[in-house]
This record gives sequence, structure tokens and C-alpha cells, in this order.
Amino acid sequence: MKNAAQMVQALLLMAMYGFLPFVLVFSRYDISMMIGGAVVFLTIRFWNVLWAWAEWIDSNLYEVMYPDSGMLDLGNGASQLILDMVSTGLYVIFPLVFTAIMGWFGVKAGEHVGNLMKESVSDSGGMGGAGKLKNPDINLPKKPKS
Repeated sequence: MKNAAQMVQALLLMAMYGFLPFVLVFSRYDISMMIGGAVVFLTIRFWNVLWAWAEWIDSNLYEVMYPDSGMLDLGNGASQLILDMVSTGLYVIFPLVFTAIMGWFGVKAGEHVGNLMKESVSDSGGMGGAGKLKNPDINLPKKPKS
């Protein structure tokens, strides 16, 4: 399961790196899109950590739940099946939940930064407009005579 997950991760990253220039151009280099893209890249790269955690849980869960049984104790097939389903589900559920949380965070962070950029541009335009002279000939220094 872990090998297949890493192959899927590699293919996703390859596709994302390939389409990154198109996304940036079509979004007109919007800062919120850049922040959202960075969060997506970091999230997919972090899947390795989640899979390592799932592998550790998988290797230690049976020992913790059944400390008195040996390695070849196959007497309780239903509990073994449940443990296999849980450990296999961790390889899928952990990254999905983490990706959903980080996706929500990335969208909100991109919106906030985009709003800050729009406010700063509108404020600077207002400040620039306030400095205009009503009659440009009045307060200008005279040109020196040569």
C-alpha cells in the first residue's frame, strides 16, 4: 500500500509541476492563487510523514492490542481483519483529512492576503490622488534663467 501511495504522490506532483505555469498565467499571477498553490504543494509533500505515522501505527497496533499472542497466532481472524482494515484505512484517511484541513486553510489564507493586497492598492491610490495639485502652475518653483 505504501509503495502505491508514493507512486500516486509522485505522479500528482509531476502533473502539478507541469501545469503550474499555466495556472499562474491564467490566474494572472494572483497572490491568493500562489498561496493556495504553495499550500497544496506542501500538503502533498507532507503525505510522506502521514504515511510513516500510519506505518508505525500498523507495526505496533497488533502488539499493543494483543500483547500475549505470538507472531503466528491466527486464532482470531475477525480481529486480524479489522486491524488490517484500520491500518489500510490510515494510509488513505490520514492524507484525506489533512488535505481537507489544509485546503480550507489555504483558501482562507489566500482570500485574506488577496484582500490585504486589494486594500493596500486602493489606499495607495487614494493617497496618490490626495497629493495632486488643483492648479499645477501655482506652487511650482520657477525655472532658473540661464
